[in-house]
Amino acid sequence: MGNNNYKCLSSFALKIIAILTMTIDHVGAILGTKNYDGILPYDTYMILRTIGRLAFPIFCYLIVEGYFHTRSVKKYAIRLLGFAVISQLPYNLALKGGISHFYNLNIFFTLLFGLILVWLIDTAIKKIHSKEDVPHQGIILPYLFAVLAIFYAVDNFLPIDYGVYGLLLILVFYFFRAKEETLDNPDAETKALFAQFVAMGAISFLFSSQLQIYSLFALIPIAMHNHKKGKGLKYMFYTYYPLHLLIIYFISIVL
Repeated sequence: MGNNNYKCLSSFALKIIAILTMTIDHVGAILGTKNYDGILPYDTYMILRTIGRLAFPIFCYLIVEGYFHTRSVKKYAIRLLGFAVISQLPYNLALKGGISHFYNLNIFFTLLFGLILVWLIDTAIKKIHSKEDVPHQGIILPYLFAVLAIFYAVDNFLPIDYGVYGLLLILVFYFFRAKEETLDNPDAETKALFAQFVAMGAISFLFSSQLQIYSLFALIPIAMHNHKKGKGLKYMFYTYYPLHLLIIYFISIVL
């Protein structure tokens, strides 16, 4: 196997990087977008938003890691749903211009739907492998229908943060992570990383804004993940998300 000395970031360290870059992004988004003529200069706004592109891919990656390590996907999903509800008001006040845009759903909903998609697809794959005597179509169709229904809902009447791009990004990390587990070969990780780079670039180009191409830099800390949990603080991100939005929002009001 190759030299893994660069694998120095635990899951906790990745969360810290994601939280810091997310905060930088939201400072730019909240303080710099009063018709692009408010608290922050436009150039500063763009720098902050560019740095912030690293946050979401890391959270997507960690959702997939969480799926493979959680003892209960159901409890994991309920936890995401609970904080999605709690975060909805701060999200709309800070990033969507007020409660009149309450139908815009925050990032916890994106991560929740992504987790459900991963569970549906992974469950279907496992059923196929465990029931070889059952026609594959009979196993796949209900799960395929559910997957397509989620994508249709998000694309048409459930405006979650990052939209279809966010769901596809989570699936990119799922498929290449699952593939790595089945390959015992020194080049597997490099190939998987390159494939993720290509896939992320493609979905950024097709389903998101031009700025989102900078999210590819998130693969650097992700590649440095050592697959260790690190420190605890299980609810740190969950509580930090709505709190930091409210704090930056109130700062924007004062300024």
